Amino acid sequence: MSLLTVDIAAYLQAQGHGTVGTDLFDMRRPDSPLVLTCLYPLPGAPPVRTGSRERPEMQIVTRAGTQVAALERTYEVYQLLHGMQNVKPNPSGSTDVLTCEAVMSPHPLEPEQAAGGRAFTASFRVLFDLRKPSS
Repeated sequence: MSLLTVDIAAYLQAQGHGTVGTDLFDMRRPDSPLVLTCLYPLPGAPPVRTGSRERPEMQIVTRAGTQVAALERTYEVYQLLHGMQNVKPNPSGSTDVLTCEAVMSPHPLEPEQAAGGRAFTASFRVLFDLRKPSS
């Protein structure tokens, strides 16, 4: 089974939001580039006891040179993910997204230091309802 962050990064790239490994990263936030989007897996809701579904969460963090730019980048991802239904985000992956719903609105985080100097960050979280692949 492929990682959900890998599949969602591939989906965001296919939708025109960044390039995986250049300004779109899963499970890490490098010092460079200044402008980027990062995806982090979270535990989410308890798995469904019967059947083949999981409900993990993901935190999306963006970074940019200004707080407004960071929030704009975050809202771009929010628009792509919130409300997603019946999508296979990565054609070569094994994830089937039944639904994806935001569990919080995008909000600013504390500024941080990046290779380009002071950087501003923003974040939101989503909850997925996934169909697990059959074995």
